[in-house]
Amino acid sequence: NTSGIYTFNFTNEENCPSTDTLHLTVNQSSFSTETLTACDSTLWHGNTYYSSTNTPTYIATDEYGCDSTVTLNLTINHSTHQSLFQDACDSYTWHDNNYNTSGTYTFDYTNENGCPSTATSILGTAKHSPNPAHTPTTTHNQVLPATI
Repeated sequence: NTSGIYTFNFTNEENCPSTDTLHLTVNQSSFSTETLTACDSTLWHGNTYYSSTNTPTYIATDEYGCDSTVTLNLTINHSTHQSLFQDACDSYTWHDNNYNTSGTYTFDYTNENGCPSTATSILGTAKHSPNPAHTPTTTHNQVLPATI
């Protein structure tokens, strides 16, 4: 399993001294690690992964015909999805937008893990205050668990 030049001395069939020389190159298998970070899932060599792992391996043949083994070191971060229920008087401001009618509104953003995420605000009946000088306030604010 070692490269080198090897000689073999012998007597040939005519009873003459002879030498065979072997120029040997032994190519070694290679091992490496590929580190990936993805949001929610990733496809790697035909397999989809949904959680962090460091055990998958992929074996290819290199240019010398030797095994080349790659181990995946994968970190999966997750998107965030949240729903907020709001009731407001006159209007409601959410992410720099002013809403004055009931409805479902969404806001897309990148979360702290760098993944695309969505917040949904469900605005109940926008009530008009009887006093125009009255400052609208939020009367109900509930954050629901994230669902993916």
